[in-house]
Amino acid sequence: MTDKEKIVHFGPDTFLVNWKFANEHDIPTGDSLPDHVIELLEAYQDEAKKAHESVPTDLECDGRTLYMRSHGSGTFSWLLYTDEITLDMGHGRLQGHVFCQARFSSILLNKIGPEACILAVEEVLAGLLGATFHQQASEIHLCADVVGVDFSQVDPHHDFVSRVVRIRERPTVPEDNELSESLSPGEIEKLETLLQHQREEGIVDPLITSNHRKIATLDFGSHGSQISCQIYNKLAEVKKRKKDWYFPIWLARGWDGTSVVWRIEFRFKRKFLQRFDLNGAYDVIEQFHLLWKYATEQWLRYVDHSQPSTNVSRYPTHAAWSLIQSAYTAGEKLVCDAQTEQALRVDMVTHDKPLPVIEQAQSIMLHDALWHEVEGAQTNIEGLVLTLLAPATFYRWVLLFVLLSTIEKMIYTKMSEDARAITASMQGQPVELLREFASEQIALLSDGQRGELLDGLCPQPFREVRSELIERQKRMAKQKACVAAALGNLRTAVALMPLEELPGHLAHTCRTPGRTYVDLLSSMIWFVGKAYTYDKEKGRFFVEEVNKKRLAFGMLTAVDYEREKRSYGVELAADDWSTIDRELDALRLKSVISA
Repeated sequence: MTDKEKIVHFGPDTFLVNWKFANEHDIPTGDSLPDHVIELLEAYQDEAKKAHESVPTDLECDGRTLYMRSHGSGTFSWLLYTDEITLDMGHGRLQGHVFCQARFSSILLNKIGPEACILAVEEVLAGLLGATFHQQASEIHLCADVVGVDFSQVDPHHDFVSRVVRIRERPTVPEDNELSESLSPGEIEKLETLLQHQREEGIVDPLITSNHRKIATLDFGSHGSQISCQIYNKLAEVKKRKKDWYFPIWLARGWDGTSVVWRIEFRFKRKFLQRFDLNGAYDVIEQFHLLWKYATEQWLRYVDHSQPSTNVSRYPTHAAWSLIQSAYTAGEKLVCDAQTEQALRVDMVTHDKPLPVIEQAQSIMLHDALWHEVEGAQTNIEGLVLTLLAPATFYRWVLLFVLLSTIEKMIYTKMSEDARAITASMQGQPVELLREFASEQIALLSDGQRGELLDGLCPQPFREVRSELIERQKRMAKQKACVAAALGNLRTAVALMPLEELPGHLAHTCRTPGRTYVDLLSSMIWFVGKAYTYDKEKGRFFVEEVNKKRLAFGMLTAVDYEREKRSYGVELAADDWSTIDRELDALRLKSVISA
């Protein structure tokens, strides 16, 4: 193993937890969902069916509004969700009296941890049901991300010692539904058949035919197995799925921003956990390290062929795999070095608080510069006073004090005015300009000054900082993808646009007669008109639709949404405006007749 080989992340990637009613001793009672809760869920679902889309409910989980789909999932009758949590709700009469199955996404597990995820759902269910519950682990995915190890060149049929029945290699990264294990039994069978056909038809070149081919994914076991493993190029998957929120996680653990990151992910299902008498969700969390130890030491090993043996099970473990085996060592934590942590904190404050950063940086530099100037002035004035007033008298020291106080005040006033002028000039400037200037100001600070600034503007624990960075990266990646998609759709719409619809008042920008020159500005103006007409025909209003999207992304809650509507009102539909116009016309006519 070399210094370049390191673990840049480990932890649960997906966690499914079953909820059952229990007594005070945490023993399941077998109770089913109360009628009043069933009626509430049915009412939400009926509303979704009428709308032909998911609808927001009055329920919140982890500060986000839960949505209800118009359909259930499998044996569960109702499906509540945010963009980070899914709650499958049922009557609780089937599947061991499970009335709720919670699925925690990778991003939420990385932001707040598995324990906090369970508590967030428990808060929702306790408020809804007012009961006590037993949390049963249904499925857990544990992963470790490594750099400096290249699995694209391994021979999966000789470099691994495994108890697995089926091994498959392929040059593509896994799909989202594979990673989340959201495949139905039919979809699992379909995927397995497709991959087998690909190998038979030669679409995928197995590594055994040539050691110079690249592998992106190694599957050990199938999606239906009670334990399985997937080794894949995580960096490629992150870039393909626009999951940029992984970057701050890796950067905090020493990733250089360019090296390929490989993920080793083991999936443990309910029946496997039962074999080891692991039932409670919190018990499983406490035993992550033992599950990882079994998976990487007994169930699957990457071996070193440099010391051949007639018994393959006696091949020594490859040094890189030894590193992977140590990922979940009990009590061991990934430590972020101080320099990287400071860089990530700087990134957060310059993005979220650019103006306070500028003001604080100016204040710190002003304070240090003031002392430097005063010390210089003090030396000069002391020399002057000692020269003019000799021998030493009481009045000499009084004069020295007065001069120093006056000059110190003058220097401070001048520097304060300069700092206020810079801050005032920043007011009203575009936020991107403020962020750029804030970065420049921080770069001028010494390490000590930078630490002083961060103590004031970013005092929270680093886990909270990382959580905010993950959320920001997720939002920015989604926004970037939306802009790209919107621009592509705009260009398609403009390409189909009759040229005579190009805004006439922009005709002077045309290069040829007939307004055949289509630029971005004229296209946007044309599109705004089309968008307004479309919304008008559909009875939709832009502000309200944007707030609905913010609600779905967790940037607003249902309570906030209603408050916005009460504060700013809602745009009226065309029929309502027509009614108002008719009433106004009637009033005018009545006034004319009266006159």
